[in-house]
Amino acid sequence: MARVVRLGLMAFLKGMAQNTPNKTKQYERYNEPGGFRYYAELEQAITALVVGGRPFEQASEPIRRIADPTKREHNLDGLTDFDRWRRGRKVEHYFAPPAGVYPSPSGLLAVKLKPEFGMLERGARKLVAVWNTANTKLTPTVAGVSSQSGPFPTAPAIS
Repeated sequence: MARVVRLGLMAFLKGMAQNTPNKTKQYERYNEPGGFRYYAELEQAITALVVGGRPFEQASEPIRRIADPTKREHNLDGLTDFDRWRRGRKVEHYFAPPAGVYPSPSGLLAVKLKPEFGMLERGARKLVAVWNTANTKLTPTVAGVSSQSGPFPTAPAIS
C-alpha cells in the first residue's frame, strides 16, 4: 500500500511554484519521514502577537532564545517584516484559526492546513498562513491555490 504524503500548506505551494520535473523532486522529498521547521519560532511568535495580543518584545522572546545566530536573525527579520505588514492593514479582529488535513482525490497526498491566525478585515474573515521566503515566486497558479474562498469541504481536525 502506498504511503500518504502529508505536506504543510507552504511546502505544497512551494511545489506548485515549480516546473513539473522539479515539482516531482520536491514532493518526493516528503516520501520519507523527518523534516525540520526552520520558521517554527516565527510562526509561534506571529500567533502570540496577533491572536494572543502580546507586545512585540514579549512575542519575539522564543526567537531571541534561538542558539543559531543565522536562524535567529532570519526568524526575527520575518517577525519584523510581518509586524510592519500587519500595521498597514485595517483589521477589525484577530482570532485563532481552525486547522485540518485535506486529502487529494487519490488519497496519495494530503495537505495540512494550520494557519497562524485568522482575521476579520473589511467584514471578511480570512485565514493567514505565513510563507517566509525570498526565493519562490508567487505565480498566478500558486496565488490562486492559496487565495481560494469558501465554502470548503470539512476536513478532519488535526490531532
